[in-house]
Amino acid sequence: MARRKTAQNKSHAAKTEETLLRAVAHSKGSSKAMGAALDRLASAHGDSVYSGLIKLLSRLEFSPAAAKRHWNEVEKENAHLERTLGRPVDFRVALADHFISQSRKLRHPMVLEIQLFKAAEEERLTDGLTGLFNFRYMQQELPRQVAQAQRNGALLSVVFFDIDDFKAYNDHFGHQEGNNVLGEAGKILTGAIRESDLAVRYGGEEFALILPGSDKFGALAVAERVRAALGKLAIPAARPGKLVTVSGGVASYPADAAKAEELLACADSAMYRAKSMGKDQVLLFSKERRAWERRRERFTGGCQLGRRSLPLRGENLARGGFYLVSPHSVSPETKVALTLTLPSEGKAAGVKVKCHGRVTRCEPLGPKEHGLGITITEMGAADRRNYEAALAACGLS
Repeated sequence: MARRKTAQNKSHAAKTEETLLRAVAHSKGSSKAMGAALDRLASAHGDSVYSGLIKLLSRLEFSPAAAKRHWNEVEKENAHLERTLGRPVDFRVALADHFISQSRKLRHPMVLEIQLFKAAEEERLTDGLTGLFNFRYMQQELPRQVAQAQRNGALLSVVFFDIDDFKAYNDHFGHQEGNNVLGEAGKILTGAIRESDLAVRYGGEEFALILPGSDKFGALAVAERVRAALGKLAIPAARPGKLVTVSGGVASYPADAAKAEELLACADSAMYRAKSMGKDQVLLFSKERRAWERRRERFTGGCQLGRRSLPLRGENLARGGFYLVSPHSVSPETKVALTLTLPSEGKAAGVKVKCHGRVTRCEPLGPKEHGLGITITEMGAADRRNYEAALAACGLS
């Protein structure tokens, strides 16, 4: 049970490791065969394969350029050993000699069958109940992911979840039912992410997602899918008539933090804000007191509810959503498709933006008028650029 099921999404690093393992097996210890395999892999995936091979065989970590230099030295050492001994020498022997005697990177090496090591490593870094990665893995992986995002000038988002009222659930139904909820949550998290993403059981009823390459809106969309799926679990809840719910927070590199521990703290802060605002919701981190800084700005738009279209009048804008006035009441949690005409510098007619959102609140304002709070859950890249331009025009850059 401690092993991740084959069906669970694997990270890119895990897939690369499997590819390298096969290449090592097929090389049968020949440095020439392994070198040729590395050349092929590097042409397809870049020099990071050299880092992957050395980490796989020695657990030493180097940048791609440094790892390639070490591999070249290993090939030379292997050729020297073969000439001296007059017989074939496994390149792993040369690699061990290089890191023990030449570069002296290994001080107390141990010989261990790699599959046994991988099984022990997987058990050490995964949660036995959910099959997700554990807190220990996140401690070592999140800093690595942030460093990689820094090197590549890429985005990175973290989502932090906490199942609402879980202690009351355990007290009412018992720990076995609580474990069932945690197990189902693990499956939902696994099913919501891409192969390059990572799902973690942080501890107790807390979970986290590491989403390389995702901005805040993308991460929010994933978090909303998780929240909605957990709300549909056919499991009794801690209070009659109430479903299992989850609160979450989203933070992104580099917008919110530059270090791994700060990024996680920002996501955690946003999650606690979601708890304080009524639970069963996901909020983006913001340094402002409110979830998002808002600007009062009039704009127009329309909302599609199934086959029904509603005209809307916008009252204010925020980075993660907006406040609209509708002629009809719309129930909270309703998913809506929106087309908005927003202010834009240099364009008198404004700019069109399409997106999907979730109604977070609906309040009566007067005869045939209802105020709708909308959280953005999905927005295409082109629409996002237009939306950011509109925010900048309103002083929310």
